[in-house]
Amino acid sequence: ADYWEVRQRNLIGIFGDSNAITLDYLLRVQGGANPLVQRAAPTQEDIDDFAGTGLEPVGSIIQVIDNYRNLTPRRVSGVDLGLYYSVRNTGLGNFSLRLNAARLIDFFQEPGEAQAALIAAQAAGEIDPTINIVGAQDLVRENGRPKWRASATFTWRYRGFGLGWYTNYVSSVVDTGASLADGTLFRVDDHMTHSVYVQYEVDDRGSLLNDLRVRFGVRNLTNELAPLADATFGYLGELHSNRGRQFYASARMRF
Repeated sequence: ADYWEVRQRNLIGIFGDSNAITLDYLLRVQGGANPLVQRAAPTQEDIDDFAGTGLEPVGSIIQVIDNYRNLTPRRVSGVDLGLYYSVRNTGLGNFSLRLNAARLIDFFQEPGEAQAALIAAQAAGEIDPTINIVGAQDLVRENGRPKWRASATFTWRYRGFGLGWYTNYVSSVVDTGASLADGTLFRVDDHMTHSVYVQYEVDDRGSLLNDLRVRFGVRNLTNELAPLADATFGYLGELHSNRGRQFYASARMRF
């Protein structure tokens, strides 16, 4: 078991489009505007929509300028766990088991000046509490930061024959790019896949086929597809693969 902790300063990152737009709203309520949110001139329809709100009419967003910047300090910590066990010469062959797990305990991004202003305005009721201020405070379980990742590997070897089983697990996360009307963030389900193979390896030093290994296997045995998320291809590519069940065969020869 290993505990680790990383503290970083002057990280390179972005403020975020949604944060910039929320800040633009807050500044407009206060009589200003966020110059990084560029808008078209208001149409007559826009002017009619803003009537009675107390806000100056604005047009549709053309673009948000969100250049890279140095972020405030970040603290990340977690625990890595490993269990390795093997049994040899049992009469039924050699067995081995490997279990690995990683628990993300803390991922805290200190809010920058603008993010802190948004959080304070939200606490004061100036911003709808259902709006998510992204990229600040506790980020565990947000997007590509699951609490748990785990894997298990089991292998068996006997007189040239072999079998292997591999399981991979990623716990659920929330998608900050999608939310319900009450502000509840979209839950991306946990994901588990299994892979298996069988093989035979020739062990005959007098043969030309010595050390030849032939393997047949199936990846993603149960054909589990990536859970749905608000991303380019409908899933979080940094966490999941959308490849279904795959069959493969391989041959290896040592010289």
